[in-house]
Amino acid sequence: MRLTTNDHSLENARFTLNRLLQLQHLSLKMATLDNKSATAEISELITSTSISKGEDVLKVRSVVLTGNGSYDLIKVIEWPLMTKCAEHEVRVTVEFCGVNFADVYHMKGNVLQWPVPYVLGLESAGKVTQVGSAVRNLHVGDRVVCYCPNEAGMFRESVVVPSTHCFVIPGDICTKVACTLIANYLSAYFAFFSFGNLRSGQTVLIHSAAGGVGWAATQLAASVVGNVRVLGTASENKHHDIVTNGVTEAFTYENYSTHILDAEVDIVIDNIGGENVKKSVDLLKPFGRVILTGVNCVVQEDESKVAKAFESIASSVVPMQELVMGNKSVCGLHLGTLLRDNPKTFHTAVEQIFSLCQQGLIEPRIHAVFPLSKASEAIKLLAERKNIGKVLLKVE
Repeated sequence: MRLTTNDHSLENARFTLNRLLQLQHLSLKMATLDNKSATAEISELITSTSISKGEDVLKVRSVVLTGNGSYDLIKVIEWPLMTKCAEHEVRVTVEFCGVNFADVYHMKGNVLQWPVPYVLGLESAGKVTQVGSAVRNLHVGDRVVCYCPNEAGMFRESVVVPSTHCFVIPGDICTKVACTLIANYLSAYFAFFSFGNLRSGQTVLIHSAAGGVGWAATQLAASVVGNVRVLGTASENKHHDIVTNGVTEAFTYENYSTHILDAEVDIVIDNIGGENVKKSVDLLKPFGRVILTGVNCVVQEDESKVAKAFESIASSVVPMQELVMGNKSVCGLHLGTLLRDNPKTFHTAVEQIFSLCQQGLIEPRIHAVFPLSKASEAIKLLAERKNIGKVLLKVE
């Protein structure tokens, strides 16, 4: 929920802040309340809450994170939403939501530590139902994908988002497929083409090749560029699927570094992070690049390994001298800051991804579609690495 002095008076802002503080205080009690009591108490507070004293609000079903560290703290409840867009915003009735590993980070609360409660979700797709007075590029009835990695709040029946965070879906791409394209395919696109300068005849290593980004990256290398040797890591039971998708040689996370020779790879997409970065750098040829897209090493059951993983990501695991003398580089990619700092580049890339989909050069794989009410199960599926491709939520 976002307040500006342009939207509300100081009195109304104070009123809203007081309500939000009550919600945050309530979240601290969640551990002592059963699910039914907790949901009832939140709903009662929200019933008495309005964004401002003189302005109506909607209450829409939303996936709300009320605390960190447990899937039981992900609640599907009625949550307030302003009825009127600000001048640069649009309202979208949501049909599908895209689940990402960042949602796992939010639930865990160890990588992303935001004050709870808040609505989860980075991306959704649906139809525009209202536009702000200053919006010129979007119209009521447009089908759009919404992507808000720095704000979250997309897992709900209706969303209000900045118009710059909406992307019109071409007529020949269905809303369901469009919801799979932004976070995953753009991560792979920028990694390979903006950072990696991927060319025919090169060798790439894609970690988590069965995940959403890994699936997308494999297709961009194998289908769009062509003549690329694609090495991929995944659990052994997923090897058949990733090879079918275009991986040339499949490895497990335990054995890849013993099968791939040092100085053999041009580009590594590394979503594992931590100590694994050193392994990735060792595999690079001169002028090779490691592109870091995540820190999934911190999501595991063994707490001692989690602590060690955090130690490794807080320090430099690759000495600068090694990069200089080896003619290698390590890059970091974050779509949220890119959209904020360079929206034109972001929007141009989205258009390119839509075009590749229209040409049939990329084909998203949807592992499962959960109802919105089962959001916690969908997020848990990603955390347990059971998915192959994208996981979606559908608003019932």
